[in-house]
Amino acid sequence: MPVHPSLNHYENSLSNGLKYYYDSINLHRLIRPINRLDKDTSGIVAFAKNEYIQSRLKAYTKEYIAIVVGKLEGKGIIDKPIKRKADSIIERCVSNRGEKAITEYEVIKNFNIGGEDLTEVKCILHTGRTHQIRVHMAYIGHPILGDSLYGKPSNLIDRQALHAYRIKFVHPITKKEIEIVSKPISRVLFKVIIYLGYVLLHTSCHQIKEMTSSLSLLVSVLLQMGFTRLDVSPHLR
Repeated sequence: MPVHPSLNHYENSLSNGLKYYYDSINLHRLIRPINRLDKDTSGIVAFAKNEYIQSRLKAYTKEYIAIVVGKLEGKGIIDKPIKRKADSIIERCVSNRGEKAITEYEVIKNFNIGGEDLTEVKCILHTGRTHQIRVHMAYIGHPILGDSLYGKPSNLIDRQALHAYRIKFVHPITKKEIEIVSKPISRVLFKVIIYLGYVLLHTSCHQIKEMTSSLSLLVSVLLQMGFTRLDVSPHLR
């Protein structure tokens, strides 16, 4: 879902939903997003309740989980400027004439689905350029799975496999560090969605009907993705 209204999504955005909620409680305020996500990126979006708080929340940490194509190893920092591509109003590219863009990444796990090497990666943004993680990962030869703009579509997932799972900032008034983290199951389900995409592609309708226990299937999928029973059980209670 888009964060704010745009040409093709004038009414069905997250900001529209928040405005509806404000109206329902008779709260007359402007919509003030602290961070934004691409339309097909999932995860945390924060909004400020007034102009002062929005203006003071300039320094904060944003962490993402991505599934990238190929076998990436180790960790690193991609320090490459990004600009809008000359012949596009949407696509960005690495260019020496672009704005400074820094992405820090660290490999969490390598895995393989149906003969395709994939890597789960944690990415930390040190700048906030449009499509930054997507552009940088494609630049180093590991585009995000399902990213049709900077890589190619995937039968395993119908969007880019990118999830904003943590943001941290210092509260402008209390000066306390605030950390917002998406539920742990978000990362688990992220990989399950991808694996189930593979399962459904290679399973006949008759076989699917014979899968009588959804819970058993879920546990089986998680174990094949490398999660231990200790990893799985807290999220299934």
